[in-house]
Amino acid sequence: MNNGFFIVVSPTGKILFTSDFRQSGGYVVEVPLHHHSRGSFFSRYPLLFHTILLFMWIIVLWKSVMERDAKFKAKIGDIIRD
Repeated sequence: MNNGFFIVVSPTGKILFTSDFRQSGGYVVEVPLHHHSRGSFFSRYPLLFHTILLFMWIIVLWKSVMERDAKFKAKIGDIIRD
């Protein structure tokens, strides 16, 4: 859905598509790729991309567990001292 002005410009600067402001709608626009284009990082290395995302998720999960564990140990230490 489009909630504002939308424009598609080719790498050469040619305007391929424009929409009106505040006109809702869905648009499909064919955008030509340069013949020397090798695609995106994701399309060239999908397994590496997913591995990086998984690794980042594991780090965030590990940090969350460690932080929760530290807070739990601090709370238990407070209870024991009282």
